[in-house]
Amino acid sequence: MKLKTKLTLFNAISKLVIAVFFVLLVPLLIKNISHNYVDKNLIKQKNKFLQIVKQQGLDNYITAEDDYGSYYLPLKEEYLTIETDSLPDHRVDTIKNERRLVERDTIEYRILSHTFKHEGKQYLLEIGKSVDTLDETSAPLQNIALVVLVSMILLTILADQLYTNRILRPLGLIIKTKLIGQKFPNFGSYKEVKTTTSDFQHLDLSIHEMIEAIEAAFQKEREFISNASHELMTPISILQSKIENMFDQDDVSEDIKLRLLEMQRILNRLKSITKTLLLISQIENEQFLKEDTVSLNELLQEVYDEISVRLPEKISHLIS
Repeated sequence: MKLKTKLTLFNAISKLVIAVFFVLLVPLLIKNISHNYVDKNLIKQKNKFLQIVKQQGLDNYITAEDDYGSYYLPLKEEYLTIETDSLPDHRVDTIKNERRLVERDTIEYRILSHTFKHEGKQYLLEIGKSVDTLDETSAPLQNIALVVLVSMILLTILADQLYTNRILRPLGLIIKTKLIGQKFPNFGSYKEVKTTTSDFQHLDLSIHEMIEAIEAAFQKEREFISNASHELMTPISILQSKIENMFDQDDVSEDIKLRLLEMQRILNRLKSITKTLLLISQIENEQFLKEDTVSLNELLQEVYDEISVRLPEKISHLIS
C-alpha cells in the first residue's frame, strides 16, 4: 500500500472515530446545554419577578385572602405559582425536574423553587418550563450538529487528501526519477528534486550519493574486466605458440601429444572465456549489441570435447 493511501486511510478512520464519539455525546451535550439555557432563563425570570414584587408588591399575583396563586401560559408550556410557605425556617432554592398535575394532565416541568420574604411573610415561588419543549428544541439542534459534523469531516478529509498529495509529490518524483526511471547501471546526470521538506531533500541527496558510489564501482569493474581480458590474452597466446612448436618436434610420443592436445583445448577454452569477458566489457560500454545467437549443439560439443580427454583419467583414478 502506498504511503499516500495509508495517510489518507488513517485520516479518514481517525475522523470517523471522532464522529462516532461525537454522535454518542451529542444528545447528552445538547441536553446539558438546553438545561443550562433554561436554568439561566428561569433565574432571570425569578430575578425579574422579585424586582416587580419589590416595586409593586404581590397584589397582582396573590390577594390577601388567598394563600396560593398560579399562572399558566397557553399550551401549559410555562407556569408560575406563589404560595405561603408554611415552614418559616424552610429555605428552598433548587432547580430540578418534577411532575405536576395540570387540568387532569400530568406534565413534567423543569422547575425553579425559591423562597423569599415579603412584608413579614415567607413565600414559595415556583417557575417551571415544560420538558417537552426542551426535547422539541433538542432534536433539531442534534440534527444540525450532525449535519455540521459530517460536512466538516468531509471537508477535512478533502483538505487532508489535497495536502497529502502536495506534500508527498516530491517523494513520488524521487522514486520515479531516481529509482524507477533510471537505466541500471547507467544513471545519467543528477537532477535535484525541488522540495521544501528537509527530509525529502536529505533523501534525494543520499540516493544521489549512493548512485554515484554504485556507478563508480561499476566503472571500476568495467575497467578491471577490460584490463584483465587484455592481460590474459598475452600469456595464453604464448602458451599456445609453445604447444604448437612442441607438436612439430619428432621425438614427441603419442601419449605426450594427447596431453598437449588436452592442454591446447584448455587454453582455447580459457581464451574463449577471456574473449567473453572482453566482449562483456565492450557491451557494457555500448560498443556492441547485447543480443547474439548461440548454437546449442556447438556449445554442447565444446563441453564434450573439453571433458572427454579428462574423463578416462578420472574414472581410472576412482577405480584404483
